[in-house]
Amino acid sequence: MEDLCEIDVDYNFFKDTPAGRDPESHSPTLRRYHQLPWSKPLPDGRPFELHAGRTRSPYLVYQANGTRFVLGSDTIATRHRRKLHRLYAQLPDKVNDVFLRRSYTICGFMVFPVSRGGLNQTRGIHPRIQDRWDLTLEAIRRFYDGGTSPLALTIDRHADFFELFGSFRDTSIISFWATSWMRVVQCACYSPSTTPNRQRCPPTCQRTRVTALTA
Repeated sequence: MEDLCEIDVDYNFFKDTPAGRDPESHSPTLRRYHQLPWSKPLPDGRPFELHAGRTRSPYLVYQANGTRFVLGSDTIATRHRRKLHRLYAQLPDKVNDVFLRRSYTICGFMVFPVSRGGLNQTRGIHPRIQDRWDLTLEAIRRFYDGGTSPLALTIDRHADFFELFGSFRDTSIISFWATSWMRVVQCACYSPSTTPNRQRCPPTCQRTRVTALTA
């Protein structure tokens, strides 16, 4: 848990990203923040260790028993500024600025296998997904449940990766990710004296399920 406490949940990755570059590929802090919580035992007890490349590529690598996956960072806090420009125009600049900064903290990112036409890319350009994380999450759930979705072919190409994490309801990739981040939040919310820092603790979010997504 000590390593996870290195993570500053308020850190904006533009701070260590060269001007004009994308934090997803150029922020060393973001890569480190991905590596720490993901590196832990898989549900079957095997170690899941991610290793960073010596340069920006490969981003993060998992390799064991003849299996190798190259992972890349993907933003899940999509703002849709063009499509929702009328909404943003009605909000104060301060509100828009806060939302922009928050979307470039660690809460706004995920890792997925990297490939041409991979999940990072396909979910962004598919007209029925449009880069939405809720619909992407539903597509992943359907993969684990044996269903179909607009992203089924893309996810199936990386089935070996997703199957490392078990079933969706018990030990899926999302649960694997979420349990680590609950530990990160504990570090952010509690001081050494175990007094809650309530200003930094995120509110409890209701669990939602997308039911309108059809293949």
